[in-house]
Amino acid sequence: MTSRSSLHRRIFSLIVSLALVLAVSLLFGQVLGNLYLGNIAANDSKIKTDLIGETSGKIKVLRLKTIPYYTILVATYEERESALRLGKSLAEKGLPVIITGTSPNQIKLGLLNNEDRLIPLAQSISVDGKRAEVQKGEINSISFKFANNDTYSAEKIAPFLGELSLCLEKAMLLNADLETNNTNVSKLKPKFIELAEDVEGLGKRSLELAKAGQDSKHVTYLADLSVVLYNWGQSLAQLGTDWGNAQLLISQQQALVVIDEYQRFLNSTN
Repeated sequence: MTSRSSLHRRIFSLIVSLALVLAVSLLFGQVLGNLYLGNIAANDSKIKTDLIGETSGKIKVLRLKTIPYYTILVATYEERESALRLGKSLAEKGLPVIITGTSPNQIKLGLLNNEDRLIPLAQSISVDGKRAEVQKGEINSISFKFANNDTYSAEKIAPFLGELSLCLEKAMLLNADLETNNTNVSKLKPKFIELAEDVEGLGKRSLELAKAGQDSKHVTYLADLSVVLYNWGQSLAQLGTDWGNAQLLISQQQALVVIDEYQRFLNSTN
């Protein structure tokens, strides 16, 4: 990783210096392959947004509001070992990343609703002669699908996913910059703490749902979500006593892990 532009050196140096405490913060988002259910109608567009609808009388679909976000795609590797080596190297240099699970393994840094604020940092990072780039993603680009007679999914999991989606939407409204001394960001400090309480509550609820649904194929995903939600909630709560750029970046990375786990869960129902 080398600095390529003197114009962006100040921003890059700031992020590196404030992120030195993150050397052990390499996070792994386990994004697994899709599993496909049968009996799903070809045309999902007839299902109304934000409502549970039926297709072919056998499958219900929960379609939630799509939420755009931006992150830095540092590099992509077909071989996971190569991705892990680079991830470890970046963490040792003070830049924590997450690594998505299946090939191609993507290495990501930062999570904002503002593309422009990520561009300078992306342009300061180069791997194997290739500059990092800002990547746009969408939360809820995949729907939650379940059997028509699955009351556990309809009455318990679907409402939980709706609340999780709302927390992710709030997070994207809050994360507009990498610097806590930005006036607009500093005014939102109490909102980060409020979000922490909501996220930690969802983590406990996810674990309860996993325990209650012992016969459900969703148990493992819910248990995994409970762990990453807890970690995200803790990182947000820490901002209450450690309001700084490094901790803000940690909270953004933890949110990225939640997004990957959430998308992995949705993928498993398609």
